[in-house]
Amino acid sequence: MSNKPEFIKLFELCKIGRMELTNRLVMPSMGTNYGSEDGYVTERLIDYYVERAKDGPGLILTEMVCMDSPMGRRGSHQLRIDDDNYIEGLSRLTQQIHNHKRKMAIQICHAGILAETRELGLLPVGPSPVENSGSLKGRALTRDEIEVIICNFVKAALRGKKANFDGIEVHGAHGYLLAQFLSSAWNKRQDDFGESVRNRARILTEIISRIRMAVGENYPVWCRMNGQEYGIEGGLTIDESKEIARMAEKAGSDAIHVSAFGYGTYYGYNRAGTGSPGGNLAGLAAEIKKVVTVPVIAVGKINLNLGEQLVRESKADLIAIGRGQIADPNLVKKAYFGKFDEIRPCISCNVCVDDLIGQDYNLHCSVNASVGKEREYEIKQAQKTKRVLVIGGGPGGMEAAIVAALRGHAVIIIEKQPQMGGKLVLAAAPPHKDEIQFFNDHLINRIKQLGIAVELGKEADLNTVSQLKPDVVILATGSTPLIPKIKGINNKKVIFAEDVLAGKETEQRIVIIGGGLVGCETAEFLVEKGKVVTIVEMLNEMAIDVNMSYRIALINRLTAGRVTILAGAKCQEISEKFVVVTTKAGQEQTIEADTVILAVGAKPNIKLLKSIKDLVPEFHLVGDCVEPRRIINAISDGHRIGLSI
Repeated sequence: MSNKPEFIKLFELCKIGRMELTNRLVMPSMGTNYGSEDGYVTERLIDYYVERAKDGPGLILTEMVCMDSPMGRRGSHQLRIDDDNYIEGLSRLTQQIHNHKRKMAIQICHAGILAETRELGLLPVGPSPVENSGSLKGRALTRDEIEVIICNFVKAALRGKKANFDGIEVHGAHGYLLAQFLSSAWNKRQDDFGESVRNRARILTEIISRIRMAVGENYPVWCRMNGQEYGIEGGLTIDESKEIARMAEKAGSDAIHVSAFGYGTYYGYNRAGTGSPGGNLAGLAAEIKKVVTVPVIAVGKINLNLGEQLVRESKADLIAIGRGQIADPNLVKKAYFGKFDEIRPCISCNVCVDDLIGQDYNLHCSVNASVGKEREYEIKQAQKTKRVLVIGGGPGGMEAAIVAALRGHAVIIIEKQPQMGGKLVLAAAPPHKDEIQFFNDHLINRIKQLGIAVELGKEADLNTVSQLKPDVVILATGSTPLIPKIKGINNKKVIFAEDVLAGKETEQRIVIIGGGLVGCETAEFLVEKGKVVTIVEMLNEMAIDVNMSYRIALINRLTAGRVTILAGAKCQEISEKFVVVTTKAGQEQTIEADTVILAVGAKPNIKLLKSIKDLVPEFHLVGDCVEPRRIINAISDGHRIGLSI
């Protein structure tokens, strides 16, 4: 293999301590919930990691592994290493990664106040008591308990070494126990584990130095820490973090992995979502690098180009790309061989993270249906080649066509619009949604690369199907907007949200009926054009159909802008100049409106199904024509159907 000049630095050999890595790319720790209920490694988990190890990043980190259950455990399916019984399964994992000539380190963690212990009748623990609205959330650790936790970290590290991991990462970030000790916002102790930065860092440095003594000088050990805490009064500052990083290096840390943590408007800042700037945490890594001599790992929505730049400018030594390697497990391999246009882009929707929080769901991805199903969803050549007609060029239809073509089928797509993309085109229109367009472009490019026939600006009908005589028809005809029963709904000033996102002009004063994702994003789209917007939503909360981190960011932007939000309100009448609503308090309110926009949902468009279902031997429905849902559902439908035919 020969390096590509674009990424000379990223594909250099490098080291963490004595550990030699084939490149400077890292897959950081990301939760999956693929472990068993009692914390053991499963075959599904191994398949997930192995797929990303194939010619992949130089270093792969496990998801965080509990070193002290139940008090330090974050969730019921979290991996564990608090007993020798877990070594065998973890050894099977490392052996599989080593078969692909890649290094794997284990991240060991105590969840502290964030541990899920209440169902066991136990208060979680932290450096100090934590109260919320007067109710006790967690209790302070005693000195003896701190000593036990330090010893348990050491025991876990020794088990990790015995399981043939190539290194240990001690998790001191993201609001977990060690991060709580490091931050004066959480740590109110007045003993030698509190008050000063040196004292707050004592538990971390003790853990690192004792692990170093236990595993030996040549075995890599390092820590992950917050470069800063955002939106937290009295939270960790970058200057404090620089001091802690120096202490961690002196204690024996072979690297510093720099992340961040935030609350309020900064919730999820460590996993920058849709619309967040790329490399939002890279500056923190650059600051830490100024004060340490060991390698610094940068993370935070970093793409390959930015990663190369950071290493070239000596702002980081290794680059962690997490969600990008969920979206495309072969990202590193494709980049190495210069196949950049084949890399499936992450859209930063954070479904991979948000759907795990506080729930026992498994990791999945909006743009990669094979996550967690790597073996089951392996694309293999079809035993019999078929003629496949895909009606509709939205995300579900394109995904089905791509998978079917990869399996050897002859595929044609017919799309009634003049461009491909379906709802992706509309989803990319609001502010901060460029990444949706990148994904749409990727699907279109893959269709071109695979030689899939496409007919645009043509609406398929019974005659189309009769003439083409396909073996399989895949209906991806999407959905049509719902029209609520409101007096005056047929007024000419009433239009649909999707028409607005497609470019239809509006007047100045606008009322949007419906405060889900589409309504909220349409409001933001119009506010940026200088319009005066009011959203009327029947439910008491806005955008409940949106995953958590994007919902918070979206609502924060709406409330900070010129959008008036009426939640718990019902539209009663639309007239020439006004919209009449009943507010949450039961009062009638009149709102001036030049344009009224409907965003109250959609229904499947299956009118073609009735005429063709008896005409073809096999047909399938994908995407919104099954039921209006999210991108993840359309891609999942399309991938599954593409594999099944």
